[in-house]
Amino acid sequence: GAYGSSKAAVALLTKTVAIENGASQIRCNSIHPGIMHTPMLQAIFDGAGDQAVVIENQIKQRTPLETIGAADDIGDMVLFLANSDSQFVTGAEMVVDGGATAALPF
Repeated sequence: GAYGSSKAAVALLTKTVAIENGASQIRCNSIHPGIMHTPMLQAIFDGAGDQAVVIENQIKQRTPLETIGAADDIGDMVLFLANSDSQFVTGAEMVVDGGATAALPF
């Protein structure tokens, strides 16, 4: 419950801040990452022993792009939002998950 409600709060706060500050040309967007290959995920793989490959393949199969994201994928979204290419983007929830949420339910 806490995870889901806090994620929903971030999404709605993003929209509220965008609405309240748009006239001042202040943009607000949020980034919602999916499963990323991080040290935390690597620790899960390391602790899974022989099952690590099975777990990794299950994650990939649940993602339309059939891969696990990297920290650089999140960084690229941050750079996009900081760049003038996104000057008309505000109040958006930028999902960086390889399409995993589009493929729900798992």
